Amino acid sequence: MIRHNLTIILKKIFFSGSFLGFYVIFSVFIHELSHVLVALMYGNEFRGLIFEVGDSFFDTIVAVNIVIKNYSSIFQIAIAGCIGELFLGTICMFIAYKKTNLTLFASSVVSICGSLFIWGVSPLISHGDAFMLYNYLGLENIEVLGYIFIFISLFIAVIFIFLFDRMAVIKYDKKGWF
Repeated sequence: MIRHNLTIILKKIFFSGSFLGFYVIFSVFIHELSHVLVALMYGNEFRGLIFEVGDSFFDTIVAVNIVIKNYSSIFQIAIAGCIGELFLGTICMFIAYKKTNLTLFASSVVSICGSLFIWGVSPLISHGDAFMLYNYLGLENIEVLGYIFIFISLFIAVIFIFLFDRMAVIKYDKKGWF
Protein backbone atom coordinates (compact mmCIF):
# COMPACT_ATOMS: atom_id res chain seq x y z
CA MET A 1 0.00 0.00 0.00
CA ILE A 2 1.30 3.41 -0.99
CA ARG A 3 1.36 5.97 1.84
CA HIS A 4 1.76 9.68 1.17
CA ASN A 5 3.05 12.13 3.68
CA LEU A 6 0.24 14.64 4.31
CA THR A 7 2.60 17.61 4.53
CA ILE A 8 4.12 16.83 1.13
CA ILE A 9 0.66 16.60 -0.44
CA LEU A 10 -0.43 19.88 1.21
CA LYS A 11 2.75 21.62 0.00
CA LYS A 12 2.09 20.46 -3.56
CA ILE A 13 -1.52 21.67 -3.40
CA PHE A 14 -0.39 25.02 -1.99
CA PHE A 15 2.26 25.34 -4.72
CA SER A 16 -0.30 24.52 -7.40
CA GLY A 17 -2.69 27.19 -6.11
CA SER A 18 0.10 29.75 -5.72
CA PHE A 19 1.36 29.02 -9.21
CA LEU A 20 -2.15 29.38 -10.66
CA GLY A 21 -2.54 32.75 -8.92
CA PHE A 22 0.84 33.93 -10.19
CA TYR A 23 0.01 32.70 -13.70
CA VAL A 24 -3.30 34.60 -13.75
CA ILE A 25 -1.57 37.83 -12.66
CA PHE A 26 1.18 37.29 -15.25
CA SER A 27 -1.36 36.61 -18.00
CA VAL A 28 -3.22 39.84 -17.14
CA PHE A 29 0.11 41.67 -17.39
CA ILE A 30 0.79 40.08 -20.82
CA HIS A 31 -2.76 40.98 -21.89
CA GLU A 32 -2.30 44.67 -21.05
CA LEU A 33 1.27 44.76 -22.38
CA SER A 34 -0.03 43.45 -25.72
CA HIS A 35 -2.46 46.38 -25.89
CA VAL A 36 0.38 48.81 -25.19
CA LEU A 37 2.80 47.34 -27.73
CA VAL A 38 0.24 47.36 -30.53
CA ALA A 39 -0.89 50.90 -29.64
CA LEU A 40 2.69 52.17 -29.74
CA MET A 41 3.31 50.32 -32.99
CA TYR A 42 0.47 52.29 -34.62
CA GLY A 43 1.69 55.66 -33.30
CA ASN A 44 -0.65 56.05 -30.32
CA GLU A 45 0.43 57.40 -26.94
CA PHE A 46 0.68 55.29 -23.78
CA ARG A 47 0.02 57.18 -20.54
CA GLY A 48 0.09 54.47 -17.88
CA LEU A 49 -1.40 51.37 -16.32
CA ILE A 50 -4.62 51.64 -14.31
CA PHE A 51 -5.18 49.25 -11.41
CA GLU A 52 -8.19 49.77 -9.15
CA VAL A 53 -9.18 47.30 -6.46
CA GLY A 54 -12.92 47.22 -5.89
CA ASP A 55 -15.14 45.69 -3.23
CA SER A 56 -14.93 42.27 -4.90
CA PHE A 57 -12.87 40.48 -7.51
CA PHE A 58 -15.33 41.49 -10.22
CA ASP A 59 -15.06 45.19 -9.31
CA THR A 60 -11.28 45.16 -9.76
CA ILE A 61 -10.10 46.96 -12.89
CA VAL A 62 -6.82 46.54 -14.73
CA ALA A 63 -6.52 48.66 -17.85
CA VAL A 64 -4.12 50.77 -19.85
CA ASN A 65 -4.47 54.48 -20.48
CA ILE A 66 -3.86 54.99 -24.20
CA VAL A 67 -4.43 58.20 -26.15
CA ILE A 68 -5.73 57.11 -29.55
CA LYS A 69 -4.21 59.21 -32.33
CA ASN A 70 -4.75 56.68 -35.10
CA TYR A 71 -8.41 55.62 -35.01
CA SER A 72 -7.87 52.97 -37.66
CA SER A 73 -5.82 51.00 -35.10
CA ILE A 74 -8.66 50.47 -32.59
CA PHE A 75 -9.45 47.02 -33.98
CA GLN A 76 -5.85 45.85 -33.63
CA ILE A 77 -5.50 47.33 -30.15
CA ALA A 78 -8.72 45.69 -28.95
CA ILE A 79 -7.81 42.18 -30.07
CA ALA A 80 -4.12 42.43 -29.10
CA GLY A 81 -4.74 41.63 -25.44
CA CYS A 82 -6.69 38.48 -26.18
CA ILE A 83 -4.14 37.33 -28.75
CA GLY A 84 -1.27 37.90 -26.31
CA GLU A 85 -3.06 35.91 -23.63
CA LEU A 86 -3.95 33.09 -26.02
CA PHE A 87 -0.33 32.98 -27.24
CA LEU A 88 0.97 32.69 -23.66
CA GLY A 89 -1.59 30.00 -22.81
CA THR A 90 -0.79 27.99 -25.93
CA ILE A 91 2.97 28.06 -25.29
CA CYS A 92 2.45 26.99 -21.68
CA MET A 93 0.08 24.24 -22.76
CA PHE A 94 2.61 22.74 -25.16
CA ILE A 95 5.31 22.86 -22.47
CA ALA A 96 2.95 21.33 -19.90
CA TYR A 97 1.78 18.58 -22.23
CA LYS A 98 5.35 17.67 -23.17
CA LYS A 99 6.51 17.56 -19.53
CA THR A 100 3.14 16.25 -18.19
CA ASN A 101 2.96 19.13 -15.72
CA LEU A 102 -0.67 19.19 -14.56
CA THR A 103 -0.35 22.53 -12.72
CA LEU A 104 0.98 24.36 -15.78
CA PHE A 105 -1.61 22.64 -17.98
CA ALA A 106 -4.47 23.74 -15.69
CA SER A 107 -3.10 27.29 -15.63
CA SER A 108 -2.93 27.47 -19.41
CA VAL A 109 -6.49 26.14 -19.70
CA VAL A 110 -7.66 28.87 -17.31
CA SER A 111 -5.85 31.45 -19.45
CA ILE A 112 -7.17 30.29 -22.82
CA CYS A 113 -10.75 29.54 -21.80
CA GLY A 114 -10.88 32.54 -19.47
CA SER A 115 -9.79 34.89 -22.24
CA LEU A 116 -12.47 33.57 -24.59
CA PHE A 117 -15.05 33.59 -21.79
CA ILE A 118 -14.32 37.25 -21.01
CA TRP A 119 -14.86 38.09 -24.70
CA GLY A 120 -18.29 36.54 -24.24
CA VAL A 121 -19.13 38.32 -20.99
CA SER A 122 -17.78 41.71 -22.13
CA PRO A 123 -20.76 42.66 -24.33
CA LEU A 124 -23.20 41.40 -21.71
CA ILE A 125 -21.84 43.74 -19.03
CA SER A 126 -21.11 46.59 -21.49
CA HIS A 127 -17.45 46.81 -20.52
CA GLY A 128 -14.13 45.50 -21.82
CA ASP A 129 -12.20 44.85 -25.02
CA ALA A 130 -14.92 43.01 -26.92
CA PHE A 131 -17.58 45.58 -26.02
CA MET A 132 -15.33 48.39 -27.27
CA LEU A 133 -14.57 46.51 -30.49
CA TYR A 134 -18.19 45.59 -31.21
CA ASN A 135 -19.27 49.20 -30.70
CA TYR A 136 -16.45 50.47 -32.92
CA LEU A 137 -17.48 48.07 -35.69
CA GLY A 138 -21.12 49.10 -35.25
CA LEU A 139 -22.35 45.55 -34.74
CA GLU A 140 -25.89 45.01 -33.56
CA ASN A 141 -27.12 42.22 -31.28
CA ILE A 142 -23.76 42.01 -29.58
CA GLU A 143 -25.34 39.97 -26.78
CA VAL A 144 -25.69 37.08 -29.25
CA LEU A 145 -21.98 37.31 -30.05
CA GLY A 146 -21.32 37.25 -26.30
CA TYR A 147 -23.28 34.04 -25.87
CA ILE A 148 -21.46 32.50 -28.85
CA PHE A 149 -18.06 33.27 -27.26
CA ILE A 150 -19.25 31.85 -23.93
CA PHE A 151 -20.39 28.65 -25.66
CA ILE A 152 -17.07 28.36 -27.54
CA SER A 153 -15.05 28.85 -24.34
CA LEU A 154 -17.05 26.21 -22.46
CA PHE A 155 -16.77 23.78 -25.40
CA ILE A 156 -12.99 24.26 -25.51
CA ALA A 157 -12.85 23.81 -21.72
CA VAL A 158 -14.56 20.40 -22.09
CA ILE A 159 -11.96 19.39 -24.70
CA PHE A 160 -9.16 20.54 -22.38
CA ILE A 161 -10.67 18.62 -19.47
CA PHE A 162 -10.51 15.47 -21.63
CA LEU A 163 -6.83 16.22 -22.44
CA PHE A 164 -6.21 16.93 -18.74
CA ASP A 165 -7.66 13.53 -17.89
CA ARG A 166 -5.40 11.88 -20.48
CA MET A 167 -2.38 13.73 -19.03
CA ALA A 168 -3.28 12.60 -15.52
CA VAL A 169 -3.32 8.98 -16.71
CA ILE A 170 0.04 9.45 -18.45
CA LYS A 171 1.53 11.11 -15.36
CA TYR A 172 0.20 8.35 -13.08
CA ASP A 173 1.67 5.68 -15.34
CA LYS A 174 5.09 7.40 -15.27
CA LYS A 175 5.47 8.65 -11.70
CA GLY A 176 2.44 8.02 -9.56
CA TRP A 177 0.01 10.77 -8.58
CA PHE A 178 2.39 13.07 -6.67
